[in-house]
Formats: sequence, structure tokens, C-alpha cells
Amino acid sequence: LLERRPCTQAGFDGRCFFIPEQQTFEQAKPQLVEVYRRLAGEYLPARVSYFANRMGLSPNRVRITGAKTRWGSCSGKDNLNFAWRLILAPPEAVDSVVVHELCHMRERNHGPRFWREVASVLPDYRERDQALKALSRRLSEENWEK
Repeated sequence: LLERRPCTQAGFDGRCFFIPEQQTFEQAKPQLVEVYRRLAGEYLPARVSYFANRMGLSPNRVRITGAKTRWGSCSGKDNLNFAWRLILAPPEAVDSVVVHELCHMRERNHGPRFWREVASVLPDYRERDQALKALSRRLSEENWEK
């Protein structure tokens, strides 16, 4: 939900996103990106913690990035990175990316063992990933790549 308000900055009140009355959506995008980054910085580490505990893993660090071509990544030092855009995905799709990156802590490739590991945590990961494809198309159409 997005509404216009008499304010100077775009924001989120816990229920609704809002932008200043005098701004267009395009003008407010940079402010909304900051709101999304903040929300991602709160939500994604909590999901990582939940699944890491469940999977017996301990990632080194969780960062929110501006990546445009990937939802997440796992470094060789077990640092997990997630694009702020992921916060726009449905919770089930977010969890799929979180589990995917955590599984890279055990398997550093996309071979059969990796996909078995993902499926052992989220048997329906393929269905969950469909929402990410739809979101990618929407973000591209709405020009969120900038």
C-alpha cells in the first residue's frame, strides 16, 4: 500500500509506505530504496538466524547490498549477502533465497548434492522460486534497477 502524505521524506509506518505529496513516485524512489534497505536489514538477518539455527550453520556476517543481478551470495568466508530488492518478495521466496545461500556454506556449487541439501530444508523451493522470477520482471518493468 502506498499513499501520499504531507511530509518531507518517503517512509514506512509499519502498515503503509508513503511519499511526500509534492513528489512523484520516480522522485521518491531513492528515499523508498533507503526504507527498503532498512527493512531488509532488519528482516533478512532474522530469517538467516532462524534457518541457520535449524540447519546447524553459523554464517560469519550478513550484509544488505545493492546487487542488481542476483538475490544473494555466499562468500568463501561464509559471509552472506542479500540484495535489498529481496525485501519486495513474498516471505516464502525470501526464505528460499536465504536457504539457498546457507546451503552454499556446505556445497559451494550448484551440483546435485547442493540441490538435495536445499530440498531437505525446503522441498517446495522450485515453487517458491517462481515468485522471484515474477518479481524480477516487475522490478525491471518498474525500473528499480537504478
